Amino acid sequence: MNFANDDFIQHLIEQYDYLLTSIRGFDTKKKLHEAKRMATTVRVLVHDTKHSTSILTHLRRKNILFCNSSIKEKMTQPDGSIIINPMQKPMYYEEVDLNGVQIYPNLDSNKHNESFITFDYWWNKDIILENGKGDKFTRKDIVLALSNKDGGAHVDVELTKSYGELTRGVSTGETFQKGTQLPEPIKNPHLYTMRQITYEVITTLNEEFEEFEELK
Repeated sequence: MNFANDDFIQHLIEQYDYLLTSIRGFDTKKKLHEAKRMATTVRVLVHDTKHSTSILTHLRRKNILFCNSSIKEKMTQPDGSIIINPMQKPMYYEEVDLNGVQIYPNLDSNKHNESFITFDYWWNKDIILENGKGDKFTRKDIVLALSNKDGGAHVDVELTKSYGELTRGVSTGETFQKGTQLPEPIKNPHLYTMRQITYEVITTLNEEFEEFEELK
């Protein structure tokens, strides 16, 4: 039996609802591992391979424009001075107090500067995280690493060196030192980046489909 368009719409609604459930767990209960389920859901929605077809492709809607909420920091200032920052993090920000560093996804804080871009650029080309060693990550890199290798839908025995170091904060170039304790790396930038990717996907779907009103 072949699926009809209405069947794929129902699957779309279900995946959207999965995202809402995951972000509630992430935001209110601080269940950071929900980022892995977000990644798996986003993969089902948008990622095509030789052996699997995304829901948006089934619906013939892969040509829609996707929300781009990343904040690209200008390294060269108007006076000619240059900002030296060990890590580029366009999808989240950090707050520091005496107890440590807290990471927050940007969410809609950059709403007035958001743009909508082609899927190919959004997924494959736009750099949304760069660590202190110069390793660059696209949305595709983060989503597929979380879903295919790091526990979303599958766990690999080995992660790529760049991604593995990123998850543990080893490669970020940023540390926090409390009192006389040894400096500790700032961990999990990939999970907060995934939370912001999810914000973008939900914003995109809200723009393109009317079926989600009852779920908001």
